[in-house]
Amino acid sequence: MSNQQDLLDIAAKAEQDLNSDRLKAGRQEGTGFGGKDTKGGSTSTDESGIDQSVESKFSQHGATADYGSHVSGAGNNRDIPPSEGGDIQKGTGRMTKAGDFDQGAPGEGPEDVSKRQAEAYGGDDSVRDNIRNQAAGEGTGGFATEYLHNHFPDLTPSQLEIRTAISKVCAQFGDEYWLRADKEHRFPVEFHRAVADAGFLGICMPEAYGGSDMGIAEASIMLQTIAESGAAYAGASAVHMNIFGLEPVRKFGTDEQKERMLTPLIAGRERACFGVTEPNTGLDTLKLQSRAVRCEDGSGDYELSGRKIWISTAQVAEKILILVRTTPLEEVKKASHGLSLFYTDLKRDVVEVREIEKMGRAAVDSNMLFFDGWRVPKEDLIGEEGNGFKMIMHGMNAERVLIAAEALGIGYAALRRAAMYAGERTVFGRKIGQNQAIQHPLADSWMQLESARLVVYLAAKLYDDGHESGEYANAAKYLAAEAAFRACERAVMVHGGMGYAKEYHVERYLRESMIPRIAPVSREMICNYIGEKVLGLPRSY
Repeated sequence: MSNQQDLLDIAAKAEQDLNSDRLKAGRQEGTGFGGKDTKGGSTSTDESGIDQSVESKFSQHGATADYGSHVSGAGNNRDIPPSEGGDIQKGTGRMTKAGDFDQGAPGEGPEDVSKRQAEAYGGDDSVRDNIRNQAAGEGTGGFATEYLHNHFPDLTPSQLEIRTAISKVCAQFGDEYWLRADKEHRFPVEFHRAVADAGFLGICMPEAYGGSDMGIAEASIMLQTIAESGAAYAGASAVHMNIFGLEPVRKFGTDEQKERMLTPLIAGRERACFGVTEPNTGLDTLKLQSRAVRCEDGSGDYELSGRKIWISTAQVAEKILILVRTTPLEEVKKASHGLSLFYTDLKRDVVEVREIEKMGRAAVDSNMLFFDGWRVPKEDLIGEEGNGFKMIMHGMNAERVLIAAEALGIGYAALRRAAMYAGERTVFGRKIGQNQAIQHPLADSWMQLESARLVVYLAAKLYDDGHESGEYANAAKYLAAEAAFRACERAVMVHGGMGYAKEYHVERYLRESMIPRIAPVSREMICNYIGEKVLGLPRSY
């Protein structure tokens, strides 16, 4: 039997054992992370342990559709080897893009199939070489070097199914796609469309409006996987707003508003941005200066004026969820009162959208907004006037959990590339990964990322279970951001001079890993929160 056949048999047996162990452990009942497999419902599993209710939620949207034809020159329309997300099957063939089984040409052996697919793969040389090495019985072999692996023993079968389904979408948009989008400062329209068509934009939204009615736990897996695929924050930020941003509409909106606002967003027909932060107030949200006043014509409509900053996707968004003050600060009993929330058209004729040139995530724009005389219909007010801050706060913990999950994804992606490179790069007659000065920092990063992941998943479960205080959501964001940044920094250093080259992608990961250290709340403010709310110490600011 060939080395490749051994690899295939071992992988197939391991997959069978893994499914069997999950069934024996009863994880299909939701005892793993997340606490429940779907929001407000039961699940069913087949003999493989895969949650059929989850599969059906996404199969109706075509979750395995091939979007390679929509993205030219990005290394798509290619065979996906097992290390890059293809399923491994017992036998001589390989699973190709989106699930077609490649049995090989007449007279072609298993090694020939693997080598041919390695040549066809449009990715970088290090991955191609690793595929060839595995076919020859060599290579790194550690699961952390696998592309979007499923070696998370705490996930339920339904959560693994979500990761597998979104992986099939992500695998069609390789690192070269994201590198080009970064260079061209171009929004990833094709990726956004693919995620929408696969049914993922409404993962947390009600089924009545086209969503899947799952929780932040499942959304965390989805966004971690997107970032981990090599998309980093460019991919995650392209869909991030859809996941949690309209939570105030879902919870506080009227039935008419939900139908009008949620349905097109979930279907991918509209894109939205989120307007809270202002240049003069920063994190001091209660001091917002942008105003909304009633129009004098008696219509009940509002007129908005002011400025917003760091508004993502405003260059491409049709809608905006915006928080403004409707009652002056000096006229309210509490500073949290008098703020109102609107979801409305982003009118380019009265709103100036000015892009901010920034360090990373160039594919997804960040902007300043300037507006005066911006008329907003009264029907676009969410909830009661003056209660906007309360509604915004409802989604803050969810945002921090999701940002943390995305940070994990970048960290794992960087670690995978670093470990593969260290296992292949030879200097002074030996693999550099054989040196403890290289190996130990990478091992440390894996442990840091796994530790952070457990806190992130706990925070997601607590949020879905109704836990309202923010200690775990804040801790998750802090730990994941730090672990991801360290992993990305180490990945660059492991690559040496080539780590500074864009073609190896880790420098892009490093630039984007700065985002969760800064946004949506700084490390220092998180420590302030923990110090005051958890440790009972006096407020320090």
